[in-house]
Amino acid sequence: MGACSARVFQEEMGLINGRQRDGIVLGQGFISYFLVESALLEYPGVLEAGVTAECLTGQDPSAGQRMKVFLALEESARPGFSVEGVREYIRQRFAILIPITIGIRDKLPMTRSGKIMRTVLQEWN
Repeated sequence: MGACSARVFQEEMGLINGRQRDGIVLGQGFISYFLVESALLEYPGVLEAGVTAECLTGQDPSAGQRMKVFLALEESARPGFSVEGVREYIRQRFAILIPITIGIRDKLPMTRSGKIMRTVLQEWN
């Protein structure tokens, strides 16, 4: 299926599965990368934030996903920066309990138009 798909149940009801590559599958729900990144940019010391997901088992997102977060920090925030603090912030802000891995980088990969290059983030550990 493509990035946006729809399935029809019976004749009147439908389920829209849209923009699956732009967010994380949470059981029957979904959370947008953009929402998480926007919230992370409000966290003290964060300059850039990029979020992606990886499947916990194989390639089936319905089996669950791990949130992968990459941050670029202000120089003054680097000493003593708490990755656990960011993890807890995400969990409280979005009321989600999924595995979260967090990586700190000097700079995040961006396109010329200033968008995060998620394909590069997905390759990072």
